[in-house]
Amino acid sequence: FCSAPMADSSDEEDPFAASGFDSDEEYKSKDKHDGGREFASTLGTTMTFNFFGNEVLIKQDPAKSCGGYLWRSASILMGYLQNKAVYPDSHFVGKNVLEVGAGLGLNGIALGKIGASVTLTDLDTMLPLLAENVALNGLDGKARVAELAWATTDCAPFRTPPLDYIVAADCIYLEQNFEPLLKTLQELCTPQTNVIVATMKRRKADGRFWGLARKKFEVTQVPRGAYTTDKSEPVQIYHMHPKEFSRSPERQADPVLLALAAFKSAEPLRQ
Repeated sequence: FCSAPMADSSDEEDPFAASGFDSDEEYKSKDKHDGGREFASTLGTTMTFNFFGNEVLIKQDPAKSCGGYLWRSASILMGYLQNKAVYPDSHFVGKNVLEVGAGLGLNGIALGKIGASVTLTDLDTMLPLLAENVALNGLDGKARVAELAWATTDCAPFRTPPLDYIVAADCIYLEQNFEPLLKTLQELCTPQTNVIVATMKRRKADGRFWGLARKKFEVTQVPRGAYTTDKSEPVQIYHMHPKEFSRSPERQADPVLLALAAFKSAEPLRQ
C-alpha cells in the first residue's frame, strides 16, 4: 500500500500528506473512491475477504498512518490474481512471492493461504500489524515478515530462493521514492521474477514513475478486462520485468503474458 515513505523510515504523521492533498476532506472530494481508501468505515474491525474460496482476515489500524488503511488498489489486485483465465488453479502453489510496501499484507497473505511461500515487507513501524494479520490467518511460521526499506536494505537475502513474483499495491505516491522503489525492484529480480504493480493514478507526477521504469523494465499494462468490467475503474495494473532479462527463456515462455494477450493487446502506457 502507501506505507513505505522514505527509505530513511521518516513516516509522515498525516496519512493524506503523501497524496499531495491538504486534508482528508480535500482528498475525498477529488476522488469518488475516497482517494482509494475504500474501507475507512471499518477501521478498528477485522475485514473478511474471499480468495479462491479461502477466508482472508485483515485488520486495519489508523494509528499506523496511511499504511494502516486498506487501499482500493490492494483489493482490485486481489481480484485480478483470482482470474483463472490468467492464473489457473494451483498456479501460485509453491511460488516464491514477496510483497513490497505490504501495509496490511492483503495480497501476500491471500497468496500464502493458497500455498505460496510469501514474504511480507515494509518499514519497521508496520511490521507488528503485518505480523498480527499473518497470525489472524494462521500463517505463523509459514509467512515471513521482514523490514525492507527501499534502496537501503540489502536485497540479496530476499533473492534466495529466487522470487517468482513481487507484488505491490499503491506504492507509487511519493516522487522522492520513485527511484528507490525501482532500484529495489531491480535488485530483487531474477530472470524468472514477475513484478505486478497495482496503482491508482492521482497526479500527473505519477507518469514520471513509469517514464523512469521503462528505462530499466519492460512494462505491460494489464487490459482492464482482466480485472474489471467497470470502464471507469481508476486502478491500473502493470506487469514489469527487467530489460536485462527480457530475452531469458523464462520470459519468452511466460504463460501469464500469453494469457493476457487473449484478452486484448495491452493498452498503451498511460502517463
